[in-house]
Amino acid sequence: MLSVVNGRIQNTDYHSDVLTLIEEDLFAIAQTTARLTSSHVVIEDAANKVLAYSTVSNDIDELRRASILTRRGPRKYEVLLKDLGAYRELHRTRGVIRVPERPEDGLKERAAIAIFAGDRILGYIWLQATGSGFAPTVDDLLVGAARRTSAELVRHRNQQSIHLREDRVARLLSDPDEVAASARFARVDPERPACLLLVSLALEDARAAEAELKRGEVANLAALHAAAFKDSAVVGQYAGETTIVVPGLRTGDAAAGLRQLAEAMVKDARRLGVAVYVAIGSVAPSLLELRSTAGEAAAVLASARRAGGPQVATLDDFETEVLLEAAVRSFEASPFRHRALTRLCLEDEELAITLEEYLAAGLDVTACGRSMNVHKNTVYYRVAKASRLTGLDFGNPVHSAIALLHLELWKAKRLTTAGGAA
Repeated sequence: MLSVVNGRIQNTDYHSDVLTLIEEDLFAIAQTTARLTSSHVVIEDAANKVLAYSTVSNDIDELRRASILTRRGPRKYEVLLKDLGAYRELHRTRGVIRVPERPEDGLKERAAIAIFAGDRILGYIWLQATGSGFAPTVDDLLVGAARRTSAELVRHRNQQSIHLREDRVARLLSDPDEVAASARFARVDPERPACLLLVSLALEDARAAEAELKRGEVANLAALHAAAFKDSAVVGQYAGETTIVVPGLRTGDAAAGLRQLAEAMVKDARRLGVAVYVAIGSVAPSLLELRSTAGEAAAVLASARRAGGPQVATLDDFETEVLLEAAVRSFEASPFRHRALTRLCLEDEELAITLEEYLAAGLDVTACGRSMNVHKNTVYYRVAKASRLTGLDFGNPVHSAIALLHLELWKAKRLTTAGGAA
């Protein structure tokens, strides 16, 4: 990585079109980091030129204000920070440093981290504390922001197309040759275990007028957390969802760490005013086999959203629901339907609802009546009528299975008289 960076990054000048892409990406990183850490954020290059910053508010100090107005840190503050040893510490460590508040110099408390590419420093991220102080997770989030910013700067200095980034996840879920080539480019061992995580808005947020804005915030959030978790993690879009590929796992501790990553994203999404669901796919034996887990992760995500939780889910949480949905999809593609049962579902909603509740209650008429708030004799009458109209005995496991498949399609408004979507 270092040889690539040293060979390709020779100066700090950007073409205007590349600068536009940098600003779009870095301002998004700055804004997301600010909201998650309860701070003001400035991203600088190695020469202290301001590249991006978060939304300005009334509680910024003199250094923050001057940096934004002049697009670089004022000289007197650069000298002060150097005298305090801040830059020496930033150059020495890849972690987060703190600069205490100095009221006499008009400085509020700061946290900062250097942006590295190999052994070369590309710049710095500075966080200024607000009245509420830094969020507890500030260090992890700042590490993730620095790694994400480093990737953006390297990519743009190399003048790579933004569309290449969008295809990275798709390439890692492609055929083995494509996966191996992508792994070599990213310096990732394709033979090591890997996992796929899907992150999706809750249905209410997905239907909101500002849904696209929220999706962008979730993508930025996922990128920061994934980078903090593992610097080789890849974030992009797959099948319409924000997708994280985590390669190079150790299977012994993978599950616990991946769940912590997912729970942290869910928690911080709430701070952004967004509800998300995260599906954790099974850990694949190798990156080359990760594609086989994509369908499972998508099915778990869909089941979690339909059920309204849990917000972090694996196949263990929804195995029966995933299997049922797979059976329903196969049945939907079939040209065969039970004609009388199909007519009942499409023409008599009351009987269809009763039959659905009866099967869900395990053929217990008392429990069914309780859930529907009707007398059990009413349930007996309706089930008997449905049996008479269809010729099916719902106590027969085969007949009840047939009814269940039809009713699942009917609930989803996908039931037709022949195979295929309505």
